[in-house]
Amino acid sequence: MKHVKQVPMGRFVKSVLNEKWLVAANPNLDYSREDPTGLILLDSGGRRVGKVLDVLGPIENPLLLVEPLTREEPRGDVFLEMPRIGRKRGGKR
Repeated sequence: MKHVKQVPMGRFVKSVLNEKWLVAANPNLDYSREDPTGLILLDSGGRRVGKVLDVLGPIENPLLLVEPLTREEPRGDVFLEMPRIGRKRGGKR
């Protein structure tokens, strides 16, 4: 079974480029090691609100370009949905 970890990511900034979003990203993460492209953003209620298309800007102030999955812009913090692969239990089969 897959488990999901929520990583605090940042806040919605504005809509751009024909209904895409800019999200101010967490500058403490190393985006070259852990690329969030293709991962899902969740709102504070755990609802899926967008898919990360790209990381933009300088490393001191990164932005995420996001494809919305809802019509409503998120309010407050957004979180990155990080799938964790559970370990298998039991022996060889």
